[in-house]
Amino acid sequence: MKRILLLITICLSSMSFGQNVNIPDPNFKASLLSNPNINTNGDTEIQVSEASSYDDILGCFSCQISDLTGVEYFENVTNMQFDQNLLTSADFSGCAALESLSLYSNNLTSINISQNQRLKSLDVMSNDLTAINLTNNDSLVLLNLITIVIQEKMKIIILLDIVILHLLSQELDMRWKEALIFSLVRLNFMD
Repeated sequence: MKRILLLITICLSSMSFGQNVNIPDPNFKASLLSNPNINTNGDTEIQVSEASSYDDILGCFSCQISDLTGVEYFENVTNMQFDQNLLTSADFSGCAALESLSLYSNNLTSINISQNQRLKSLDVMSNDLTAINLTNNDSLVLLNLITIVIQEKMKIIILLDIVILHLLSQELDMRWKEALIFSLVRLNFMD
């Protein structure tokens, strides 16, 4: 009976401590594992405790990352940079401390930043976004959206020609922010 209780205690304690972050993208995982400030114990997994205690810049340039699953555990990171990767979608809703996000030159068609109320800077230039919801991003002061997409039948869709917006006031009228969202309306040029 004592052995059974001991076994149950060991199993329960190992389940509550040392839980690993699910990181299915091998390139993203390799990038995280190679950083000794993140992978503090030097093993082959990133533990939840390692991710949640990390508070420096998180990113990887040109690493062929296609999936950021697991990034939500880096809840104390304020600056993330995943430029020139293969991302088609990204969800940063679990990253409440995030203030600066750069996703330049990916293949993004969707991004969730709806819970990132501290976000001050967003660079999603050179992606395939057709819409972006900024209604909960009241702290946003820098937005970079330069995107040209060529679609079927040689239609060129310009989402925003050359846009670098410096939103000078944090107290913007909500109608102005909605107008910004709707300014992503496509301008179609046909041959």
